[in-house]
Amino acid sequence: MTTNASPEPSGWEFTKETVIRLQNQDLYNDMVERPLVVSLRDAAADNAPIGTGEISLVPLLHDATEVSLDLELKLAPDYYAKWWKDDEADDPKKKDKNKAPAEPAKEREPLFEGDAPPPTILTVSVKVEDLVGPMEDRECWTILTLGMEGVFALPEALTSLGVTSPD
Repeated sequence: MTTNASPEPSGWEFTKETVIRLQNQDLYNDMVERPLVVSLRDAAADNAPIGTGEISLVPLLHDATEVSLDLELKLAPDYYAKWWKDDEADDPKKKDKNKAPAEPAKEREPLFEGDAPPPTILTVSVKVEDLVGPMEDRECWTILTLGMEGVFALPEALTSLGVTSPD
């Protein structure tokens, strides 16, 4: 089902103010591996997505009890298009989709100054009562992220440690 963006999105709210999770290694891994994804939806248009943004929760492990960020939302196409004047809204005759266009489509007039529309900013804050990471790691912790294209010709001493394949 496709929904059109409402002219004035309003009335949205978070469904939960509190999220409870077990404070264990799975939580720590999720906080490091994945950002919190914030999706803003238009309640007046069947929860059509307006935009999304991401915020890292890593500082909540050992550094801070609150993370705040002015998040620039990546707007969904219907909402990004609202930055240009809609000629069909002004002229009811142009709304008839069954008629072939009499003249070629012209470039729409922007509703902003400059080369691009201004960013859509949402301020997000996440607060915890205490630091989330384990107490014993407070002064000595590291996040190690590895990536590789492939590992080849490992010595037999390493390949015999786990499941190996001929490839």
